[in-house]
Amino acid sequence: MLYNYSLEIGTVLFMTIILLHFLASQQFPIIQTRLFFLFLIFSILESIVDIVSCVAIYHKDMVPLWLNELLVLIYFLVQGISYYLFYLYTISVCSISKKKRKIWSIQGIIPMTLHLLIVISAPFNGFLYYFDENYLYHHGAGRPYLYFCIFAIVSMGAAITYKNRGRLRILYKTIILYYSLICCVTLFVQYYCPQVIITGFGRSCIVLLMYLSMQNMGEYTDNMLEIYNSSAFSVMFKEVQKSQRFAMITLELEKYNMIAVQLGNKNATLLLRQVAQKLYHIGKKYYVFRNGYATFTILSKADSNRVEYIIDTIRSLLQMPWIVNGRNIYLNGNLVIQYYPEHFQTIEEATSFSTYLLERAAIFGNNVDLYGNEELVSEFKRNAEVEQALDYALKQEMLDVYYQPIYSVGEDKITSAEALVRLFDRKLGFISPAEFIPIAEKMDGLLL
Repeated sequence: MLYNYSLEIGTVLFMTIILLHFLASQQFPIIQTRLFFLFLIFSILESIVDIVSCVAIYHKDMVPLWLNELLVLIYFLVQGISYYLFYLYTISVCSISKKKRKIWSIQGIIPMTLHLLIVISAPFNGFLYYFDENYLYHHGAGRPYLYFCIFAIVSMGAAITYKNRGRLRILYKTIILYYSLICCVTLFVQYYCPQVIITGFGRSCIVLLMYLSMQNMGEYTDNMLEIYNSSAFSVMFKEVQKSQRFAMITLELEKYNMIAVQLGNKNATLLLRQVAQKLYHIGKKYYVFRNGYATFTILSKADSNRVEYIIDTIRSLLQMPWIVNGRNIYLNGNLVIQYYPEHFQTIEEATSFSTYLLERAAIFGNNVDLYGNEELVSEFKRNAEVEQALDYALKQEMLDVYYQPIYSVGEDKITSAEALVRLFDRKLGFISPAEFIPIAEKMDGLLL
């Protein structure tokens, strides 16, 4: 049989270009990125093996039988793995719990295992394919079962997408829908016209859509300091949160606005860039972020030795002079350290608790290392509850105001009155002014 594999050659070249650009762009090491990389590698490998196998089968008189059998076996194995990798990619883009993700991954192993058994047993029983005495390649009776396994994996991915359609970005839904349709069409054509090789071409279209859906690294980079920004922090926070306990270390340079006034904005930015690049090398490339004007965050494994190394290294850096245009500048900064899941559960809690810890650290002075603990977490949550109660009371006009007269002995009369504000919440009960007034003073638009 003479195979038409012209499209496969173009497919290999096209996907290789995408692979080279992907490697050069250095995407975030999140699970979707890793799965895309594996899917791309196996898709390229599948097309290459398919082409080589077609050529080898056509030149059966020149190619040893064992080599032809090996090439066909590798092709079907790689084909099954690539379909399963896209199934895992489908699961990864759904915003679901770790437990559900694990269950669905295991469910996909069932058709994948059946696929592998059919392929691996083929050289011994000829169920999927066989070579006759003239070394001619033939499809076996098990070919429909192999296609059924592939169709089952594709259908399961489509079903998961439909079930979680409300949580998915439109682009992800489009990718998975197109993938399902293209797979069905190409498998149908491949089944009834086996001499036409088009599965790789269909997959290359999906690879392009997948790559276009990935992060634009320019949106995640602080161009002034050449490190990642708060948007990148959100992406990587969600990624590390999936798999492990981790530490969040935040550095805030003290009174940097005053330094900026002395140096000028341009020189102040140059100094910040020096600091950022030092932190970049301390915390590893993808785990250092700028979260404020002079605030930086490092995400690290919750290994005490690693965390202490980061803190000690930062402290050593702050003790040395920083040279800007020939001037020696000394920096002060407070460090706050918190752990997931002991101190926070969400990114909102993490950033809010970090801000709270920085405020507490500033009370103690400069160059303070403040670790989160149960007591501070309780205080933070209490403050948040009081703030919510105060906000509700303001909106509902539920603050009780009492006027205490001030009597002048010299004039023998009441000369003025002092306003006393009282706050009562149904859940928290009576809240002391000493507790809610400092919180109220920080709330925007409230004057006491």
